[in-house]
Amino acid sequence: MPDDSYSFKATEAEMSFGGQINHIAAGNGSYCSAAIGTKSPIGKPADDTKATATKNLTTAYDYCIDGLKELTDADLQKMMKRGNSEVSKFELFWADSRTPRIIAAGGSLPAPERRHASVVQVLRRDRNRSSWRLGAAG
Repeated sequence: MPDDSYSFKATEAEMSFGGQINHIAAGNGSYCSAAIGTKSPIGKPADDTKATATKNLTTAYDYCIDGLKELTDADLQKMMKRGNSEVSKFELFWADSRTPRIIAAGGSLPAPERRHASVVQVLRRDRNRSSWRLGAAG
């Protein structure tokens, strides 16, 4: 997506493309923070420019990937309260997998999205097994 298109809004009432990327980064940080048990590194963005949105998305994915690497299979299966529901830590990471579908409408995936896609591939590949396993994408 070109730099000047990050301010694009389909309608005036919607978030800009850059705003949506920042929103995704904050959401990913929130879900991963709940699973990992540390504070999300994503705060309120200064603006919705490509530079800020890309920095936030990269930071969020690196935070999630690094946290995921520290969790064991048993950790991922632990249940926790999220809102009015009980979910596994795995499900919190899985919630993060919707991002590529949202971004795909805007063109090719930026570098942090490609890195994220490999984590999603690992999770998706192992999601239906009785014991969720972490491993390299491939």
